[in-house]
Amino acid sequence: DGPAHLASLAWAASRLSLSSLPLFRTALRSNVDGLLAALAGSLAELSDGRRQNFAAAIRSLYSSGLADTAKALFIRTQDAEVEAGAEAWSAWLAGAQSSGDLALELQVWGALADSTNERLPYSAQREAVLMNASAIRAMKLGSQELAVQQLESLGGENADSLTADLLEALGKPRSRASIDVDCDLASPRGDSRQELKVAQRLLRASACGGRPQYEEPCELLLSAAESLSLEEAGGVGADLVKFAIGVRGALLDRVAEALLVKGKTLVLDFTGSCGMAAIRLMRQLRASGRSHLVEALSLEADGVRAGIATNLVFKAAATMPPSNLMDVDVRVGKYEQILPWVREHRGAASVGAVLLGNQGIEYWEILKCALDLGLMAAGAVVVADHVLQPLSAELLWRACRPGQFLAVAVELPHDWLLLARYVGNGAFNDTPAIVRQLQHRSDEARQRSAQFRSSDRLARGFRQPSEEGYRSSLEACAKMEVRLPSVEGTCDVHGRWLLNLPDGILNRSNETL
Repeated sequence: DGPAHLASLAWAASRLSLSSLPLFRTALRSNVDGLLAALAGSLAELSDGRRQNFAAAIRSLYSSGLADTAKALFIRTQDAEVEAGAEAWSAWLAGAQSSGDLALELQVWGALADSTNERLPYSAQREAVLMNASAIRAMKLGSQELAVQQLESLGGENADSLTADLLEALGKPRSRASIDVDCDLASPRGDSRQELKVAQRLLRASACGGRPQYEEPCELLLSAAESLSLEEAGGVGADLVKFAIGVRGALLDRVAEALLVKGKTLVLDFTGSCGMAAIRLMRQLRASGRSHLVEALSLEADGVRAGIATNLVFKAAATMPPSNLMDVDVRVGKYEQILPWVREHRGAASVGAVLLGNQGIEYWEILKCALDLGLMAAGAVVVADHVLQPLSAELLWRACRPGQFLAVAVELPHDWLLLARYVGNGAFNDTPAIVRQLQHRSDEARQRSAQFRSSDRLARGFRQPSEEGYRSSLEACAKMEVRLPSVEGTCDVHGRWLLNLPDGILNRSNETL
């Protein structure tokens, strides 16, 4: 049982430091075929459990400093024609991006685009979006030749309008965009089908020739997001674009203004909005002349969603001059992978804002990791969506502690949008028993997962906050002595949302724009 035992050790050691275990590292490096055999098993198709173990083993290899072994495992997996699954491809993408291995990253994008199984059936749209994303990544890292190769591998029949734009930007003849999104995505199968349909609709709207010439793709994207939200209230599309519109969009505009006084800073986007939150920030910052001082890192745990985000962000920035452009880096991975990378490459106190949305993780878990690593600058802003349903008990309790945060609750239908500014003073004391109990009872991580939020078959799209849940969460807040000032957004006659925030909540009193 040697190979199977080795695979189980690699999976179990994901959070251990292996620098003191040279024999184990040597065993992993020298037995990649055995590791693959243990992970893949003998069945023609991997079960969901085996796919999860596959992804966990890949993350373990990268976290253990064995990037070369992870790359060798990918090559062996491809040679053996093993369908490792979307989570495994995403783990390889995360590792390749963090280790700076562009060649491997482009190969993984291609493998994810070509993969075919019940949960991720082949579609021309997915292939176009992912190959476009790989080309954009190659362009961003200065490899124009590799970008052209990725796009030309699509062929003319599978190209979309963004493929044509990319080829033109690379000095190549435009391809014929021939994909019919409604026809090709008619199948109900596939985890990312709805997100791909939303992305194609937004990309088409941004290229629509019937709009005034002066409207930029960024404005057209946000306008299409507004329309989509109204048409698909409660659906996947509305959930995907919500951070770019309405009261959330108005709050991000205020956050963008506050970021300008901080100098060079980084925004961590954990909203899972496929780049739409970053696009809203980009739009607000472009006229300042100082938007190049702000960088956004948009994280998606799923490779397909990261590909969609890469496409949308590139399209939004297509006509903006570099001097007025906020750099947005879309990454694949989980917060425990990306935050140490941020600490290593950006340094301490480099983060000026953290945006939190439903990604199957407890909010305080992410924020505490950033604080423990010393990433949060004094005055850094935290925006957290839906903190009452499900209840983010520890985050709300911490937000009310003196010397740690200044916070306000922005009212949503039966929920709150939390806005907090990190003061940077005072120690993080032990959490009271009542807070720990309510945090455990809320089951926050599971309820923030897409699987739970879409599990109500009678609901159209995702579960929506209920009045009963709202009252229950307010009672829990009273037990924790959570008392926050609240504000409501107002919509003017032109459809613009306005927020009257308390003084000092975004900037210190001596900071001015």
